[in-house]
Parts: sequence; structure tokens; C-alpha cells
Amino acid sequence: MTHLERSIICPDYYLVGKSKGGGVRMTELRKGQQIGNFVVNSNIGYGGYAQVYDGKTLNGRKAVLKIIHEHLVGSNTGGVQNDVQSFVTGREIAKELGDGVNFPLFFDSGDQPRPYFIMELIPGDNLDKVLVCNPKLYFAEAIRIGHRCAEAYGVMHTKGIVHGDIKLDNIVYQRSKSLRVLDFDTAFKCRVVNCGGKGVLVPQDPIIHVVGTSPYFSPEALNCRLNNYSDVWGVGSIMYEILSGRAPFSGNDLFDLARKILTEEPVRLDIDPILEEMVMQCLRKDWNYRPDFKTLEIGLAGYMKEKGIMSLS
Repeated sequence: MTHLERSIICPDYYLVGKSKGGGVRMTELRKGQQIGNFVVNSNIGYGGYAQVYDGKTLNGRKAVLKIIHEHLVGSNTGGVQNDVQSFVTGREIAKELGDGVNFPLFFDSGDQPRPYFIMELIPGDNLDKVLVCNPKLYFAEAIRIGHRCAEAYGVMHTKGIVHGDIKLDNIVYQRSKSLRVLDFDTAFKCRVVNCGGKGVLVPQDPIIHVVGTSPYFSPEALNCRLNNYSDVWGVGSIMYEILSGRAPFSGNDLFDLARKILTEEPVRLDIDPILEEMVMQCLRKDWNYRPDFKTLEIGLAGYMKEKGIMSLS
């Protein structure tokens, strides 16, 4: 299954030239154009809601600009208004999370000429690009990535935010050095509900469509019942793929993929049984039996200590 085949339902990031437009002509910013305190260099990608540019701030810091598509602004169509609101919500979340440790630093934002925000340019590559060259990363790298993801997405959960679209190309990785999580256009601000004696994060507003990217849909996401344990499934899925070189589920089409996610178990991994069990727990059909991120982080940290694996900075 190719990268573009995976990004069918809610794509967030496309390579240059692969824009989601449906015939809509994208208006490009010019090299040297100034937006807020950002000076444009070049277009580095398109998302479902926005264009992405690299460049520098006026004080010389390397940065990225994410600016909403022009055709989405000013429309009275309900669906388009929802897209704009999703972008604005994602911008607010990026600002709240911008700590420079697990997430990019947030520099600036504004609404003219249309909603945008500016954040630091993270060195490294999106994990999907890393895996193109290295379908199976070194064992230690896979553990480091899983541990750091558990920490980063766990921070989001402590702030009452569910990402909802965990996938390889939403993670920037500088090999053996650092990792950052990005892209919050599909993230949700949540409320806590009591379910079986434990607090569960659920979106403040009902979900009426499938959110996420194939093949990383969780069973409950397919049923439009996303919660914080859906993110745990996402991390389990990318750990499975990094360790095995394949996604836990694949299908002939989306319906076949959904059927397998809902009814079949992933093929067991031929790795250390202790680590395999941690990954497989994240992929349990019933989210009630998945660990939370704190439990996963502690488990992976203990495993790393036992194996002498250093964590990412």
C-alpha cells in the first residue's frame, strides 16, 4: 500500500504536486513574500486544509508557514466552514503544545491575508520517508521512536487533546537524535467521561465521519467513536510497521481494510516476546484493554534500560 493510497479519508499532508484540490487551482505565495514576520522561500507541501512553506522569520530563524487554502476562506458552505474551523482549532492546539521538546516551537499566527501560523523548522525527515529507504529500522531505533511517541502523545492527553490521526508522516525524525510530533488539523479538544471507573477523553462535539488515515484506523474510529485510546492504537500501528516493515493491516480496498481491522488480528511479530506483547496490547480491538500512554511509556523505558538503549533527546 503506497503513501498516497493511505491518505484517502482525512489527508493532512501531501508531497508537492500531489495536492488535494478536486480541480481547485491553488494560489501560490511568492518567494520573498512576507506573511507576518515570515519570509517565504519555497512551497514544501499541501494538506487537506493548507499549504506549507519553508523560510525564515525576520530575526533569521528557520521556520515553516502553514496557511489555509485561499478557496476555503469566505465560503458559506457548511463543509468548508468546518474545514476552516478545523484549521483554526489545529492552530490553537499547535500554540498550546509548542514546547520545542515533543512538538515544534510556535512562533506567530494571524488571519491576514488568511489564517496562518508559523512554527520552527524541525531538522530530519517525516518517518514515512525514512521508511522508504529503510523499510525496517534498526531495532533500537524502533524502540526509541515508540517511547518518544508515547511521551509526546501522552502530553497531549494530559492537556485534554486527542490527535486522531497518528501516522508516519505526522512525525519528524532526525535519526538517533530527536523526534517531534506535528499536524493537528484533525486533533480534538476533549472532555473527560467516566467509563468503567476510568476517565476517558472523548471529543467535545459528536463525530459524524471517519477521522484518520488508512491503514491506521482504530476499530472505534471506524465507528465514529474516537477517544484517547485510539491514539494508543495509532502508536501501536506505527511501532508494528517500523519493527516489521509492514502495516498491521492491509486490504484490497477501504472496505476490505475496515473489515480486517474490525474482525482480524495482526500477524504476530517475530521479535522479543516482551516487546511484542507491548505492541500487541496497543492493537487490542477493545480499547478498554489497551494501555494508556503513561503505562506504555514506563514499559518501554524499562525495556530500554534493560537492553541498554539510550532514549532520544
